[in-house]
Parts: sequence; C-alpha cells; structure tokens
Amino acid sequence: MPRWCAVLCLAASVQAQPILIVRADSQARAQPDALPVVDARVRNVSVCLEAVKAEYRVVSDEAIGASSLAGVRLVVLPGTPVSEALTDLLIPFVAQGGQVAAFRTTGSARLPSLLGARVGAERGPDYPGELSGIELTDGAHARYAGLPGRFAEQAPARQSLSALAGAVVLGRWGRDPLERRAAVAGNANGCYVGDLFSTADRAAKGRFLLALAARDDPGLWQPYLSLCYAE
Repeated sequence: MPRWCAVLCLAASVQAQPILIVRADSQARAQPDALPVVDARVRNVSVCLEAVKAEYRVVSDEAIGASSLAGVRLVVLPGTPVSEALTDLLIPFVAQGGQVAAFRTTGSARLPSLLGARVGAERGPDYPGELSGIELTDGAHARYAGLPGRFAEQAPARQSLSALAGAVVLGRWGRDPLERRAAVAGNANGCYVGDLFSTADRAAKGRFLLALAARDDPGLWQPYLSLCYAE
C-alpha cells in the first residue's frame, strides 16, 4: 500500500460528503445537438469518480440552488456554461471552505478569476506528445494530499492558462522541461483545468478530484482506502 494511503488512513472517518457534478442542461436545451456532448462530459467525470469509490450526485445547472450545495465539498463543472447566477452561488460556497473544479468552462468571466486562473485562447500542441498527459506540480502536492503524480490524456487542443496573483500552477502539460505549459491553475477555492476529462487513466483522475474534495475532510478517502487494502 502506498505511504500516502497509510497516512490518510490514520485521519479517515467513515462518513462521506457528496461531490456535486453540475450538468449543462441549459446548453442541451438551447442546442439539442449538444446533448451527446453534455452526456459524455458528465459520464466521463462519473466514471473517474466511481473508479475511486467516491460518492457523488448530479444536478442540472437549471435547477441548482443554495440548498443543492448543502454538505457538498466539491463542485465539478465539466465544460458547463457558467451563468452569473451560478457564479453568485459559488462565491459563498468557496468562502465557507468548498472547492470548485472547473473544466474548460464558458460563460461568466468571474469563474476562472474566482479560481485564480487567467484563461487565454485555445491552441493545439506545441510539440508532438505535449497533450498526452498532465503532470501535477510540487505546489499541487503541497496543497492536496493523495494526488497522483500524473494522469494520461489525449487532448487535441487546450486552453492557454496562467495563474493569477495568489494562485499557483497545479499541473503542466507534457514532459519536456523546456516547454511545459500550464494545464491546471488554482487557489484556495479550487482549480481551473484547460481541458475536459476523458476516461483514460480514470483512477488517477478520480484521485485528483477526490483529493480536492477531501482537503478538509479526509474521511472522504475511506471507501478508496478500503479498496487499497482489498487489493
């Protein structure tokens, strides 16, 4: 069993808090041909969370309210267009210690700023293999226990990212030490990822999300730690 797994086990409790995935039903309603994409984005995140036995639920972006966030530790936005109203809900949520993981969102410009990210233009790889995986930085591991070192991806393009003042780069694309662009940037409120999750390397991606959710509640690791012991 990995050393980090044993360390977390000492602090783990049985009770789990849910992770909330916000589904882009407003986008699917406005653009019916986008429904398969919306379904895939939610399914991909769900598969990653299920790989680490993380509890979660899904809520429509058209139905989410303050009551939806009760007991939630992590809100996941998988490409979900973010309205000003949703941003207004998330501001007090993070102020009370909640985390947000936003993946290549559109809409409110306040959302990336809330997470410490400056989002630029979309661009393809700068060299062959650049977008084949994301390596998490020392800053990420200092902030969140239980993170993987890296997770694989096969992205055709990504959003350009940089960290705002007070935030840090949490992950970088590729392995070339001279050409490693920011893939994840974040602050105390969570992180912004310049790509969408596929189901490749699902357990590592699930650990990434679970680490965010469990930052202040190590008990959320308990089901996954039980899986570690079983193996």
